[in-house]
Amino acid sequence: MNDQQQKFVDRLNCKFYGDFLLSENPSTFADAVRIYRQLPTLLGNKSESAVPKKVWLYPLSLLDNKAMRVVRDISSKLIDYTISLIENLHSFEVTALDLSKDEIFTHFDHMKNHLLDFAARLSEFQRVLKEKIVLYLPQLRGNTGVQESVLFNLFKGVDSSPFNKRTLESWLNEKRQMISLVTSLLETLVAYKNLNATIKSSSLHGIDFDSHYDYTFCLSLRFVEENDPQLTDMHNYLYGNSSFKSSKGHQNNKTWFTNHRSMTKIRKDFRQFADFAKANNVENRKIKFIVDEEYAVNRLKSTQLILYDDESKKVGFIVPSKPGAPYVKNVTENNVTLGWTDAASGSEKIIKYKVMYRQYISKTSDDRNENQTLGEWVSLKTSDNRQEIIISNLPSTITFEFQVQSITAIGLSAVSDLSELVTIPGIKARELICLSFFLHHSHLYFVFF
Repeated sequence: MNDQQQKFVDRLNCKFYGDFLLSENPSTFADAVRIYRQLPTLLGNKSESAVPKKVWLYPLSLLDNKAMRVVRDISSKLIDYTISLIENLHSFEVTALDLSKDEIFTHFDHMKNHLLDFAARLSEFQRVLKEKIVLYLPQLRGNTGVQESVLFNLFKGVDSSPFNKRTLESWLNEKRQMISLVTSLLETLVAYKNLNATIKSSSLHGIDFDSHYDYTFCLSLRFVEENDPQLTDMHNYLYGNSSFKSSKGHQNNKTWFTNHRSMTKIRKDFRQFADFAKANNVENRKIKFIVDEEYAVNRLKSTQLILYDDESKKVGFIVPSKPGAPYVKNVTENNVTLGWTDAASGSEKIIKYKVMYRQYISKTSDDRNENQTLGEWVSLKTSDNRQEIIISNLPSTITFEFQVQSITAIGLSAVSDLSELVTIPGIKARELICLSFFLHHSHLYFVFF
């Protein structure tokens, strides 16, 4: 051996398998070669250490006429189809189990239970299918008169059942897209900092006994049917095949989340819930905010905003509308009169408004102009629901910005957009009014008085 080969064999680890009684087990290639050379001597000079064994090769059919004989081969096409079918069913089962472990199911249970039911019924169907295949295969190989058509008919029945590849794949794809959608929608809630909302399927349990809150405001997600048509078909096919009838309601229908109108309403409900929860998260301690999961009613996949109080359940509750940004009606020394618009489209009547303002200071950095807002918000309330307020005793020559919220019996609306900047004028020492200007010999002259 050359040096390279020697280095290679030096790295080999060897282990002996056999019924020879060795004085030591080999560990290196050199040990293995040495023991290999010693093997004949281990049998003894007259093979006294060897154990004789006798083997007969004899047709089973001559020993027992009941033993099965291979009379014919099964076509490779049928074998390939059988393997592919079983592998696909197993793959769908594994996919369903993987999807059921998604992080979203730490909050919601309904879809997870459907995925687990789906996987369980696939497992049961695979067991039944394999039992039938095992029953037919010996008959096909033997001289029994059974033709390959029995397996083809079996697979044809699978293809027209709820367990066909196309249907299973479509159902799993829909669930995968639903998981992605719900995850995306919930991320819009998580994006709001300090949003004190409970997100769980059982959030509504015991709300009648929670004395800490006067109201419970619920965003109810209704994306899953209690009796999923596909799962119902799978169950009926497994346990009542003779009377099986497919549920037509889920066939040839577009998925609900591809409907633009439905998705617009769902996103609007999420946004309104988040805005209302954010507006009442600190000051309003009498509302509990929850995101709950309920089963869809009449196959209608949607969201609902529901307000619970001691006496009623208001389905389709409309949160107080967000007022328009405040604008200046009049400004004098130390005083500013603000107005704003409000559609007032909520379910609750607006009692008054909350107006907030703070000082605004412009700061210039070294490389570019940047505006920076400083100062704490100062708030005051109107005496009624008129959309106007006069704010007095503001320091002169200071710039302010304003925003407004509506106040109802149950809570505050979302905060309006910021007003334009308002500077309180100082005492007029004099006024310089530009009357005219003209150009003469490339010089600019101004006339003031």
